[in-house]
Amino acid sequence: MVRTSVVSPVFVGRRAELGVLDAAAARAREGHGGAVFLLGEAGIGKSRLGAEAAAGHGREGGRVVRGRAGSAPLRAVSEAVLAATRLAGTDLDPLGGFGPVLWRLVSDAAPAPDTPPDPPMVRAEAVLRLLGRCGRSEGCLLLLDDLHEADADTLAVVDYLVDNAAGEPVLVLGMLRPDPGPALATVTAAATRRAATVVELPPLDRQETALLAGRCVGAEVPAEVAELLARDAEGIPFIIEELIAAMVEDGSLLRDGDRWRATGDPRSGVPAPVTTAVLHRADRLGPGVTSFLQASAVLGRAFSLSTAAVTAGVTRAEALRCLRLATAARLTGPDAGEDPDRYAFRHALTADAMVAPLLPADRARLSATAAAAVEAGGGPQPPAGHDLRLAAELWAAADRPERAAACYARIGRQAVDRGAVATAVTYLERGLALAERTGKPELIADLLEARCGALVAAGDVVLVDALGDRLEALLTTLDAAPARRVTARLVRARAAAVEGDWERGLADVAAARRLAAVEPDQGERVALTAQLDAVAAFLCFGSTRPDRLPAARRHATAALDAAERTSLPRVACEALQVLVRCARNTDLPAAAGYAQRLLVLAGRHDLPYWRLLAAVEAATIERERSNDIGPLLAIRPDALDAGLVIAVAWIDFHLATAHLLRGDADEAQRCLARATEASERLRQPELQGVALAMAAAIAACRPDRAGMEGLLASLSQPEVFAHGAETWWHLRAICSWLEEEPGQVLEELAEADAAGLAAGHLRGTGHRSAYLFMRVARDLGGWAEYDELIGSPLAQMSSHRGLLAWSRAVLHGRDGQPAQAAEAVAAAFAAGTHTALNHHLAARVAAPRALAEGWGDPLAWLRDAEEFFHRSGRIRAGAACRALLREAGAGRQRRAGHDAVPPRLRRIGVTVREYDVLRLVAERLGNIEIAQRLFLSPRTVERHVGSLRQRTGQPDRAHLIAYARRELAG
Repeated sequence: MVRTSVVSPVFVGRRAELGVLDAAAARAREGHGGAVFLLGEAGIGKSRLGAEAAAGHGREGGRVVRGRAGSAPLRAVSEAVLAATRLAGTDLDPLGGFGPVLWRLVSDAAPAPDTPPDPPMVRAEAVLRLLGRCGRSEGCLLLLDDLHEADADTLAVVDYLVDNAAGEPVLVLGMLRPDPGPALATVTAAATRRAATVVELPPLDRQETALLAGRCVGAEVPAEVAELLARDAEGIPFIIEELIAAMVEDGSLLRDGDRWRATGDPRSGVPAPVTTAVLHRADRLGPGVTSFLQASAVLGRAFSLSTAAVTAGVTRAEALRCLRLATAARLTGPDAGEDPDRYAFRHALTADAMVAPLLPADRARLSATAAAAVEAGGGPQPPAGHDLRLAAELWAAADRPERAAACYARIGRQAVDRGAVATAVTYLERGLALAERTGKPELIADLLEARCGALVAAGDVVLVDALGDRLEALLTTLDAAPARRVTARLVRARAAAVEGDWERGLADVAAARRLAAVEPDQGERVALTAQLDAVAAFLCFGSTRPDRLPAARRHATAALDAAERTSLPRVACEALQVLVRCARNTDLPAAAGYAQRLLVLAGRHDLPYWRLLAAVEAATIERERSNDIGPLLAIRPDALDAGLVIAVAWIDFHLATAHLLRGDADEAQRCLARATEASERLRQPELQGVALAMAAAIAACRPDRAGMEGLLASLSQPEVFAHGAETWWHLRAICSWLEEEPGQVLEELAEADAAGLAAGHLRGTGHRSAYLFMRVARDLGGWAEYDELIGSPLAQMSSHRGLLAWSRAVLHGRDGQPAQAAEAVAAAFAAGTHTALNHHLAARVAAPRALAEGWGDPLAWLRDAEEFFHRSGRIRAGAACRALLREAGAGRQRRAGHDAVPPRLRRIGVTVREYDVLRLVAERLGNIEIAQRLFLSPRTVERHVGSLRQRTGQPDRAHLIAYARRELAG
């Protein structure tokens, strides 16, 4: 079979480097020669760049002679001399006595016995004169490739040419690898004395890699192929071209018309030329190096020197000798990091190339030796996660599935404890597949249980039922102890909790209690009971049972007490999480205290998973207390990285709620979109119900009644959702409030209150403060209702504090206590910092009363509210504010250019025309000049100036000018 060859017909990249070479060649054509050396590792493109420079020189009329160093003495020099003599019009006669010297360089005839060897300097001068004559006025470029293989005589000639080419039309262009040796020393010395320029070639970047691949096949390659090349070739053009050729050859890259497409996942492998080149370089380093590097490569691209030595069966001193040689040859080098025992192959494919020739039996033997060494490397301490993963991969490569599966089981459990549940799911899935190959029920059951637990932690429980059935069948076959069967049943109960199937979960707990009752060991029974109570607490909390909160608290408290007595920190964490959520409904400070206990406990026992969940709970409490979203935004990336999909979805729901309270429906919609995507992917009814309810809330706050009602209608069974009918009526009330239907608002809030009372416990309580405020504003409620609500847990929540303060202000104003009313308004403004929607809705309702009763600054409230509603597109509410302002003699119109007025000026009532006048006042123009500029009468300008002084509180025109300059500068 003829191997495919794919080489780019177009030169890619290296523009800066090529510019250096072109400039040097141009100077040579003008009679001022020099020397440039291209330095770079194998395959980096030195030869291609030199050829491109030579072609450019030829296009300009210059002459090019070439030579390549090799094992034969003076090979590169001899090739160059022959090439020069082949050029038209060039012979050796005009060189006089130097002609025979050159002839002896290229002749096969043996010299006469009594002929002395040519002195090295004479030989080098002869070559220089030949090149100078060859170049004449056109300039000659001497291209010397593979100088790293040159013998001492060749390097002596090169060294002489470098020092003497400046006075000749000759450019010496040499290419070599940066391997330590005589060639690199010669070039470094020339550069040090400034006789030569050294250009080091870096790898191609990702864009250049994709471009080169496309040039190889004549069209852009698919994105996944470009990504593979960037990863595996690491910018080495030779490897890029070889990988493309291999993919074309094996059919993983196919031409489809004038385009290329990848067939499935593109495969890189190691092309034969790459393997040959790597092994050739290793074999040249001496005995034992290749076998040591093959043993090291079994460990991967990066490896431990100690482990590699054990795998290769050599002493550490011998391993270090081999490694020094390989590093000098640029096959290996120190690994990134501070561990002096860690080394790495310089390129990803180098390690693959080293193991490619190994027979399967040899590779399996080395893998098993390496796996045992890795597992034993931690001494008395268990291997770290990275080492354990490597051991698992090596046992799998050694065809030892039982050992590999056991490693993956440990990795998965460690990952869950660290909070990396997505990682745990991946590795446990691999472990289970390997365990299946062993046919050992105990191992399979262990992996099944671990995988189910990780899936529950990740919130992805679609497969848990089927896996749980199989686990229980295996445990029955094994006649497992009751404790083991209880643990398996609890996994299913937790999965039911994640799905929101609370009653099924409680049934699983009841079945597990019956199993636990027959456990003969008293200590084991206590531990199992603690776990059962913790899971039962969570299930009760999420259920719709009337006694859900008391039952949840009772179970959680029992679980916490037992867990603390028997040193079960994970069970204690579960119980504390439920206590946090129960307290959030009744006492935010108590909830924060439980969250802090959870955080401390998780930290003390090094449980990152629970530490992360504690931070999520604390951030949620802060959101409810102040509507501050900073803690939620801070913890979200960590939860996302850990794979806590459900926790991230709830964070997004809370963020959406926060943005709604702030009045930003668009940002709330973006947060909801993320949460909805997660709920649909997980197919969890509870999350899907919350997503629909949140979408309805966003529609209500726009307001979009038709959209809201359509979404509420789709929630045909609200009793399965954690919030009930009171929430739907509250959303309708918000929509009516924004549509300026106050009578309807009161009716709908009354329906919400009745539904809340019927529920018998705190549930959807967002309406309570709104209902109180609307009743107080319409003289239907009084201090008794206010006192009842201000003493309830709702007063601790940001969504209620502002409306409660507005209720207090209206009550004080109604009682003829303007000072106390103003104090309450100040509290309402402080509480409304992060709850703008509630704040401005309440201000719009309270303003007419404040105007009539003479308390507060209702005109300022109305201006702020009008600005907020206008900016957020809530048209009717904004129009109502403007109407009230006009009725109060402080009319506001939405004229063209209104949005150009700075908000701080709009808040004090400055109109568009007044703002135009103010800008000209700032320029110190008089009233007549302003009138001419604005096409107004001087009397009108005078009236505007007077209004501006009154609004801004400036005593005279001079102070108004200073004020205007400050405001406009700001």
